[in-house]
Amino acid sequence: MKLHQQHVVRGVKVVLSDMTQRPEQALDSIRSALDILQETDPRRFLVVRRHVRHILVWPGSYTAYDAWGGIHLAARHLSEAPAEVLASAFVHEATHLRIAKLGIPYDPELRGRIEALCVDEQAAFLRKVSPQGSEWAEQVQAGLKDPWWTESHRRARVQRSLNDAGLPQWIEPLLYRRRR
Repeated sequence: MKLHQQHVVRGVKVVLSDMTQRPEQALDSIRSALDILQETDPRRFLVVRRHVRHILVWPGSYTAYDAWGGIHLAARHLSEAPAEVLASAFVHEATHLRIAKLGIPYDPELRGRIEALCVDEQAAFLRKVSPQGSEWAEQVQAGLKDPWWTESHRRARVQRSLNDAGLPQWIEPLLYRRRR
């Protein structure tokens, strides 16, 4: 992370590792999302500020949290997702970080319950935003029907990210570490 541009947006360190992103636009998108979060739901904004140590914008195809208190944000979300949806992703991943900090492991038998909790927090935030928020909330909750948290789904996301970013296969073990 130290090799890439680092910025601070609303108290959160942002690292831009996707060189295809224009820094000003990426930072503006993140700033807008954090502003909406702070204005709409100050409590959840504080959870993000308390638990998210950094946001890493990367060329991968999915957004996830890491063991060091960070969010790996898929760069494509900066241009494709409305600021409210981006803010909801921060809520989702910050909830993961909060759960991990409590010492609750992301074990296979707990993953469904953990993801349901994270999605519920995300949906609750979305219901507070624009009139379209309720529709977005229903969409994220409907996503629980397809368990993206299984090992096979995780491995497929990593492979897709490698392909999308044009990275060599030898990097896969660095991106994909089997979780208990």
